[in-house]
Amino acid sequence: AEDAMRRVRGRRIGFVFQEPAAALNPVMSCGAQVMEAVRARGPFSRRDAWERAVEAMRQAGIPGPGERARAYPHELSGGLRQRVMLAIALASEPDLLIADEPTAALDVTIQVQILDLLRRLRAERSLSLLLITHDLAVAAEIADEVAVMYAGRIVESGPASGVLSRPRHPYTWGLMNASPRASRDSRGALRAIPGSVPRPGEIGRGCRFEPRCLLREPECAAAEPSLAPGPRSEHRARCWFSERLKTDGLED
Repeated sequence: AEDAMRRVRGRRIGFVFQEPAAALNPVMSCGAQVMEAVRARGPFSRRDAWERAVEAMRQAGIPGPGERARAYPHELSGGLRQRVMLAIALASEPDLLIADEPTAALDVTIQVQILDLLRRLRAERSLSLLLITHDLAVAAEIADEVAVMYAGRIVESGPASGVLSRPRHPYTWGLMNASPRASRDSRGALRAIPGSVPRPGEIGRGCRFEPRCLLREPECAAAEPSLAPGPRSEHRARCWFSERLKTDGLED
């Protein structure tokens, strides 16, 4: 029930939103917002909750956390606002941290700092991290396991090293070829995936990627394949013809 879920959300599960400027309350100080997360964990006095909030901001890598705790979100940079979001998520000492595009709106230098912080916190707290990202380089750098989604379905999953170097689904293959970091075209041209993502009402009973797939056959439109294991059982793909994909390169 909702009460049971409320005891899990914000306590055992922390969430870092994509755009902190929209997620943070503009009329509350940053420290007060972290305090709310602290007090959701237990009956702390206001003084203890404030001290724990400042400590959470320090652990989130915010310099001068006591001073920044009294600041309002608009007074901080984008990188510091994202760290405040991280402090709110960590204040309840969750078992699982869900981070939705945590570096999307940040410049490259700040992105590296946030990713390094997430990696350190995961190790120090034995924290499980679920990272939602469209950036394949970020996934390759920080993830142990990768699940690739298309139109609401996981189409490929497995160890990050295998999925990102030897994709077994045409959509993953297309993403790799459309990425500037993965493309090996000497002219610098990227290979866009033809077509567009279907609307919910346009999804048929077959493979959801079939209308855009270069490997499609008549049976692809007739039935959706299961998420089946390949030669290595931990690497799964939702494709009837995944073995047709090249496994030794992305250019052929």
